Amino acid sequence: MLIALWAVLGFLIGGFASGFASTLADRRHFSALADESRRTNPQVGRRGSTSGTDAGTGDSLGEKPHELIGVVAEGGSKLIIMTRRSLLPSALTGRCHNCGAKVGLLAAGPAVVRPLEWCASCGTRLREPWPLGEVAGALSFGLLAWSFGLGWPLALYSAFAAMLILISLIDLRARLILDVLSYPSMAAALVVSYFTIGLESALKGGLVAGGSLLFIYLLSVVIYRRGDAFGLGDVKLGLLIGLVVGSEAALPAVVYGILVGGVVGLVVLVIRRDRKMAVPYGPSLAIGALLTILFNPAVWR
Repeated sequence: MLIALWAVLGFLIGGFASGFASTLADRRHFSALADESRRTNPQVGRRGSTSGTDAGTGDSLGEKPHELIGVVAEGGSKLIIMTRRSLLPSALTGRCHNCGAKVGLLAAGPAVVRPLEWCASCGTRLREPWPLGEVAGALSFGLLAWSFGLGWPLALYSAFAAMLILISLIDLRARLILDVLSYPSMAAALVVSYFTIGLESALKGGLVAGGSLLFIYLLSVVIYRRGDAFGLGDVKLGLLIGLVVGSEAALPAVVYGILVGGVVGLVVLVIRRDRKMAVPYGPSLAIGALLTILFNPAVWR
């Protein structure tokens, strides 16, 4: 019963994650947000660009978080969105996140009914066309409930899985792993580790996983003479994974992620027959992390 209920919860969360991913991956949307913020408050976004770059390079839509999300601080305490556009997906607001047109509440939410993929007014994609978020959420949440049962480990790892799903969907859509998601998740992982695996184990795990992926990133730059084979955003994701799983499980998580990425890359090569096509590594690292949490006895339980 718990497995079924938790899988349904994962299905719903995965659906909303798909809507959030479409919003956060919309580069035109964030360019417009930053432009409107600068017009409203010239001091916002003077330094840095809103142009995007590929390969999961992290905060590639702006140098500062407030440039990315198009908000300004008023009185040092109040954040105000300076436009009708919103960071919230249409699944929560009932409006297109780009033009503000009404699309109906939950229209782009979980695919319980046929979801609305495009805004009829401006043509902005409101969510992914396939229920990938829903399937990933139901599967990961169901497996976590099967492995851990009801308790704090299930709640914490489910929250981590939800963040991994969101990061993976954005990486698949826009080839970006955003710092605005990675850094707060790292901070939360460090705080939680104090009560679970211990701060020392978390830091060692982050060092092992992040360091291993940093070495792979530098190696890919040397071999391919460019950073689109493996990005710094992937390194930061590895650091986050290491902080969550701890020192003893960090290296297996990286190895699982690399193996999954290799299999995916081989399948894409066979199907597409395009050796120059770069495959996002974020989802593979996320799958490796979940496999480690599910089947490695070294993780906190």
